[in-house]
Amino acid sequence: MERAARSAEDSAIAYFDRAIALDPRFALPHTGIASVLTSRFFNYDPKPTWQERAFVEIEKALALDPNLAEAYQQKGNLTWTKPNGFPHEVAAKLHRKAAALKPSFVDPHASLGVIYMHVGLLDRALAEYDTALALDPTTAFVPPRIARVHWYQGKYEQSLHEFEAFAQRVPGAFATEHALVLDYLGRRSDALAVLDSAEKVGASLQGGDIDAARAIILAEQGNRSATLAAIARALRDGGSASHFHHAEYNIAAAYALLGDHDKALEYLRRTSTDGMPCYPLFLADPHLRGLATDPRFVQFMAETKRRWEELAKTL
Repeated sequence: MERAARSAEDSAIAYFDRAIALDPRFALPHTGIASVLTSRFFNYDPKPTWQERAFVEIEKALALDPNLAEAYQQKGNLTWTKPNGFPHEVAAKLHRKAAALKPSFVDPHASLGVIYMHVGLLDRALAEYDTALALDPTTAFVPPRIARVHWYQGKYEQSLHEFEAFAQRVPGAFATEHALVLDYLGRRSDALAVLDSAEKVGASLQGGDIDAARAIILAEQGNRSATLAAIARALRDGGSASHFHHAEYNIAAAYALLGDHDKALEYLRRTSTDGMPCYPLFLADPHLRGLATDPRFVQFMAETKRRWEELAKTL
């Protein structure tokens, strides 16, 4: 999957470069290149060179058109990454500027929804996603994110219905999320079947996601050695990518289910530091119930709640 994605990205960059060559005053292709490189940098190949070139392309676009909404949108996306420390407020400000410059632009609202979802401002995330769908009912980016928000809210049946509907349109997409919601509903064999199917077709672009989700189910089954092996594979395949905070959270849950509080708390802290301080999810997730009386978990949750309350004011 990574090879196919890289090939498609390289082709897209070549077309954008051709557009620039044909019209050096055309600002928009520079943001196209930045978008492709940001996706690569965020999802599976965090080489500094991709980020550096993406920032250069954004600045070229803004030099040509200082009011180009797409440039501010891509700058927000590129800013909100693991190497940059996931500065939620800074990225959100850039997305809002993009939305103000171009009120019909769907992407800033979708990106704001992503930020709100990750920090646990779930109702605000849904509001941004609703705005995005009102602007473009056909956008494919939003429906699975709404399903994820409903999962975080504990609305598992609703979330499952939404993931299943999306899977019918895009087979294999969001397979780990689909599988985990099945697991929350007690349907472990169905969850494993979804993961097995996704693994066969290479549906997950983000390395480590499938194994991190599988680790939860193996831990619930009491298979410690297989759980630890799945965690090791997840860390090997995706540990440096910005998207890995989701896998880190699932690793934390797997360790919690194994009764390893030290490792569970380590990966919860990593999840929070790496862009996902999602207090409502941490509070409600049944996978973490075994940690509830651990004083370290109580302290962690108090810290996370304070940060959540601060973000509710600053975002």
